[in-house]
Amino acid sequence: LEALSDEKFEVRWLAAEGLIRIGRKAIVPLLEVLVNHSDSYWLREGIHHVLHDMNTGKITEVLRPVLVALEGLEPSLEVPLAAQAALDALIKKSC
Repeated sequence: LEALSDEKFEVRWLAAEGLIRIGRKAIVPLLEVLVNHSDSYWLREGIHHVLHDMNTGKITEVLRPVLVALEGLEPSLEVPLAAQAALDALIKKSC
C-alpha cells in the first residue's frame, strides 16, 4: 500500500496493478488507508485506479460514493467520510 504514494509513476502503477490482481481482498485495507491518509494526492490517485477497476458487480453500490469523492473538488475532506461509510456498509453486509 505504501508504494501507491511513491513519487515515481512506475512504482505506483505496479503497486496498483498488484492490488488489482489481489482482487476484492484488497478493498478493505484500501478503504482503511483512505480513512486515515487521504491527504496524499498520489495515494488517492493510485487507490482510485484500483477501486475503479474493481468497481463491478454488487460492490459497485459500496464503491461508487468513494470514487465520486476521489474525483470531487475536496477529496482530502470528502474521501475519509466516503471510505468510512463504505467500510461500514461492507461490515454490515458481512454480518
